[in-house]
Amino acid sequence: MALYKNGILGAYRNKVGTVVGRIWRGKDVVAAMPKSMHNPNTDPQKKIRSRFAVIGRLAASFLNALNIGLHNIYMKRQSTAIGEFVRLNWDAVTAAGETVTTDYSSIKVAKGNLVGVLFGNANFETPQQVVVSFESNEEADGTSLDDKVYLLVYCPDADAAILSAPVKRSANSVSVLVPGDWGGMTVHLWGFTQGDGMTNVGDNRGKISNSTYIGSGTIG
Repeated sequence: MALYKNGILGAYRNKVGTVVGRIWRGKDVVAAMPKSMHNPNTDPQKKIRSRFAVIGRLAASFLNALNIGLHNIYMKRQSTAIGEFVRLNWDAVTAAGETVTTDYSSIKVAKGNLVGVLFGNANFETPQQVVVSFESNEEADGTSLDDKVYLLVYCPDADAAILSAPVKRSANSVSVLVPGDWGGMTVHLWGFTQGDGMTNVGDNRGKISNSTYIGSGTIG
């Protein structure tokens, strides 16, 4: 069992992968499953802490996107955006020895049953800008051309992410301006859709699509 004081995950509850968070004697505790470890410096405990550190930094960087993309889930579960991000993505961060690996293609920043747009390839030709085209997918039930489309760009070297301003489903592309010092750095991209209009099956405002990992590229 490991004491977790005011970490980036906050007061996380319930099981995540092979660990469980709970309150014990008024304190936030992270414990390994299926049994407690008395020595906090064992290899399994070190791996858990390393994974938490990495996924916690990701959650902090993605928070603006998570507050939208995971809003419905954490409200329903009476949790937090960060807590749900950890629960959904725990298996995407693995540790082998002292090496922690993140499978960015498995990371989810939004989850829901709205039919999202169909993202295409990213364009990095314009310096300090990422542009992603998409098909509206407007023929699908429950969609509106007024729905909002978001693009999230994450730079591991800068340990920072930027969420685009929303564009309408009818826009066919979404873009993000990035800092000049990101030039030559690799970025990872995700997109998702948020309902914002009347559809053939009623009002879809507030509904969210699953996020799509669009891919990675190098900033020009």
